[in-house]
Amino acid sequence: AVLGVERFLVALGATRRVPWLAKVVITFGITCFGWLLFRERSLAQIAHDLAQSPFAASAEQWRMAVYFVALVFIYALPLVIHMLTTGIDGWRIEARLTNRSQFILETGIAVLLLLGIITIRSVATSDFIYFQF
Repeated sequence: AVLGVERFLVALGATRRVPWLAKVVITFGITCFGWLLFRERSLAQIAHDLAQSPFAASAEQWRMAVYFVALVFIYALPLVIHMLTTGIDGWRIEARLTNRSQFILETGIAVLLLLGIITIRSVATSDFIYFQF
């Protein structure tokens, strides 16, 4: 339904003047709300969660938030490195290498990033989100 609304707004041209960062923030908010629908078991709990203020959080909750933000940056680091070495034009670090050398470099980086992801992955398993239903 949300995708249909987005496509309707694009067809109307309503999204042309919305900055890229605002689109990302809106998408993130809608995604988090959608995850909340799967996480909680009642509408009362969803209302309670949405009424919470980050400014009323305890010091321990702020420490946990900083920990999770740091964890996200650590897990995103391989993707950022990949983007800078092989990815998006304008964000790519250009190296003057032959095609063979470029291929070897990109393959080496991909292998190192894969090993990094395997190394820092969680060793604990968790139930798939849909097992709650």
